[in-house]
Amino acid sequence: ADSEETPPTEDPEEVPVPKNSAIELVKTGVFNDRDGDGFADVGETISYSFTVRNIGNVTLREVTVIDLRIAVNGGPLAALAVGASDATTFTGSYVVTQDDIDAGKVDNLATVTGKDPQDNPVEDTDLHNQPLPQNPALTLVKSAFPTSYSSVGQVISYGYLVTNSGNVTINQPITVTDDKVTASCPAEPAGLAPGESITCTAEYTIVQGDLDSGSVTNTAYATGKNPSKDPNDPESDVTSPTDTETVHAGELVTRTQGFWSTHPMLAQLAWDGGSGYDHIFPGVEAVSVIGDKLICGRPVTSEMEPGSNQLMGGFWSDIAKKSDKADRSALDQARMQLLQQLLAAELNASAFGSIPVGGSGKFAEWEGLLCGTDKAAIITAVEEATFFNESGDSGTFT
Repeated sequence: ADSEETPPTEDPEEVPVPKNSAIELVKTGVFNDRDGDGFADVGETISYSFTVRNIGNVTLREVTVIDLRIAVNGGPLAALAVGASDATTFTGSYVVTQDDIDAGKVDNLATVTGKDPQDNPVEDTDLHNQPLPQNPALTLVKSAFPTSYSSVGQVISYGYLVTNSGNVTINQPITVTDDKVTASCPAEPAGLAPGESITCTAEYTIVQGDLDSGSVTNTAYATGKNPSKDPNDPESDVTSPTDTETVHAGELVTRTQGFWSTHPMLAQLAWDGGSGYDHIFPGVEAVSVIGDKLICGRPVTSEMEPGSNQLMGGFWSDIAKKSDKADRSALDQARMQLLQQLLAAELNASAFGSIPVGGSGKFAEWEGLLCGTDKAAIITAVEEATFFNESGDSGTFT
C-alpha cells in the first residue's frame, strides 16, 4: 500500500562569502616649469595627486595617504565603498633642489592605508619617478694679455673664464683644451654649480715665426662631467662652444717714467682705471699679471698729499725706508729708482697692454727685488725696467 507520509523538508545551506579587503594606490606627478624655459630650476615644483581605489569586496574606512618626501594634504576618507575610487582628496607638492636636478629625477614612495570592517589593516604603495629636464652647459670666454707683441721671447698670458651656463652641477675634471698651449685649471672638489665660474690660465712664448706671420691665433674649449651619468661614459662629457683669440704683432708702446711723473692726472687714471683722453684704462688691478695696487704688500700713496691715494710726481710709496733724502743709503737710492720705474712699467701695462721682454713675470720679479736687499740685482732691475719704459716711448693721448 502507498504511504501517505509527507517527506521531510530540507533546510537551505548557508554558504559564507569570502571577504577580500584590498586597496590600490596610483601616484602621479606633474613638473611645473614656472619660467617656461623647458628645464628644471631650483625652487620650481612638482605637483602630486593620489588616486585610491577599493579593489576588494568590503567597505574600507579611515583611508589615508602618507609620502616619504612630502606632506600630503587631504583625508582621511571616512569610508571607501567597494569599487569606488577617489582621485581628488589627496594632493601634495615638492620643491625641486639642485641635487634633484643633478640626479635628473625625483623618486619618492607613497603609501595608502585603511581598515576593513573587522579593523584589519590594508595598504598599498606606489613608487613614482618624476623626470627633471636637464640642460648641462658650459661657456668659455678667452682673453689674451698683452693684446700685441713685438719681440721673440715675449710671453702672452691667456685667461679662460669657464662658466656653468646650464642647470646641473658640472663635475670634475673641468679642463680647457687649447690648440696651441696647455691650460691649467683650479681644482673644484664640489664641482661647478650653475652660474659659477673658474678661471684657467696658460702662457705662450713668441717665436720668430710669430713675428714673420704677424699674428698668433688659437682656439679653446672647456669640458666637464654631467653628474647624472657614469663619468667613464663619453656621453657624460659637457663641452663648451669654442672661442678663438688672435694676438697681432705690433710695435711696443710705452711712455717713460718722466712722462708719467709729469702727467699725474693721466697716471692716476691709468692706475685706478677709467675713461679719458679718448682712451679706456682697465687699471692695474685688472691687469692679470699685476692684479693689485700694492708694492711690497703696501698701498701706493702720495707723500706730497698725506692721506691721499693719488699718484704724484715722484711716485712715492709708503714702503719702509731706512734713510731720507741726502742721508739715503746707496741701497735705498737704488730701491727708490726701481720703485719709480716699476710704477711706470705697471702704468704702461694698464695703458697699452705692454709687457717687458722676458714676459709678464718681470713685474713680480722687479717687485720682489725692490722688497729685498740685493743692491746689485736691484740696479740690474732698474736698467731693465728703464729700458722697457723707454724702448717703446710712443703712446699718445688726446
